Amino acid sequence: MFDPTRGVAPAKFDRPCHTMAVRGYLRSLSSITGVLILSLAGCASEAKPPSEQVKPEPPPAKLRPGGQLSSYAVRHGALTYAADYRYTPTGGTPTTARITRTTDSVRFDLSVAGDASTHPHQVSIIQNPAGSFRCIALGAQNACALVGKPGEEFADDPRLERAFMVWLPELSSRSAALSVQSTQGKDALEGVVGECYSVESVTASVEASVDAGTYCFRDDAMISGLRLDSGTLLLVSSAPGPESIPLPGPVVDVLPDVTIPPPASPTPSPTPEQ
Repeated sequence: MFDPTRGVAPAKFDRPCHTMAVRGYLRSLSSITGVLILSLAGCASEAKPPSEQVKPEPPPAKLRPGGQLSSYAVRHGALTYAADYRYTPTGGTPTTARITRTTDSVRFDLSVAGDASTHPHQVSIIQNPAGSFRCIALGAQNACALVGKPGEEFADDPRLERAFMVWLPELSSRSAALSVQSTQGKDALEGVVGECYSVESVTASVEASVDAGTYCFRDDAMISGLRLDSGTLLLVSSAPGPESIPLPGPVVDVLPDVTIPPPASPTPSPTPEQ
């Protein structure tokens, strides 16, 4: 019986039931712990040791200028696109140019306004597995001529297209005989987006494998600007490229003549006999 003089009566437990509940709780906790241990062990067995994990290449900003340029050139070689540029020849009038690149071909289109000695026309230089071609579009005439077999050098103008066709392997190589410096301020191309590098050959005794100048790349490795002795090239816009680049005309031995012949000299009138 409850005695008010002794305060609150102590709680009573059914000892067998209490013991069974505790044991059941411990068994549940043990099962959960076992599952966690097995799960962690499975994750540990699937994880690769650091020596087998792929280590990404450091971003270009952490490399020296030569390494940065090489990284951009390597990435550019994997791009496919159609890009429009503004081309300004040294001492000449600005015009438009387009670079189209697929997985195995590159095309350079240059619009020529024409003058007193030449008709307006378009010059295209195309490099594909069959070789290098120079094409002329003059009015309704479209024709191409083979100017170099695969891997052969070929004479071309204005040479800016070589940055997209010929010089990428040299720019991609960190062992190339080139001096590369980052350009800032007045040395960079005005209006260009991205990082610019001044490139010069360090071998004066042999012909340089890359023309000296300023090479600029956007963050996505697009060539955003070039400045060479022949002129400058500035990126205007870019879009996904086509699946292939066909020749715009048949292959011929002689390309259409874009020159305007000088006016014929007037035939002097015969002098009347006296």
